[in-house]
Amino acid sequence: MAIRYVLSIDPGGHNGYCLATKHGMDWNIEDVDSVDKNQLYKLLERFADGHEDDALVIYEQYKLYADKAKAMIGNEFETVQIIGVIKYITQRRGIKWIQSPTSSKAFWTDKRLKGMGLYVPIDHKRDAIRHFLYWLYFTNKGADLEEVLRLKN
Repeated sequence: MAIRYVLSIDPGGHNGYCLATKHGMDWNIEDVDSVDKNQLYKLLERFADGHEDDALVIYEQYKLYADKAKAMIGNEFETVQIIGVIKYITQRRGIKWIQSPTSSKAFWTDKRLKGMGLYVPIDHKRDAIRHFLYWLYFTNKGADLEEVLRLKN
């Protein structure tokens, strides 16, 4: 079955999310918010209910780079822990998931989001929108860029 529901997540201390649904040929962003990790886990569980065949969870990949490693000494890597729970919930519930590259900001700039009417002032929410748009245009490749750029909430 085709993907009709997408939950994209920007994990971390503040977890931004973007919920999008497909109606016919059009995608609509239904909700964008920021939640703590426990609220995020509950949201994932509710999202998974009844959508095993037509849903997708997208989350930003996390990588530790050598030039940042020293600054991370003693860090408990909460983002990595949250990603682990996301993977656990999606795998247990049979929901497809993919990682979104951290480079989604390069194309989906704040200026572009403002022009689309999708700009929100909180970074984590904005990044969750970027992950959805990156998937919609670059990964899914089922969207015409002109249509994506006209996408409105």
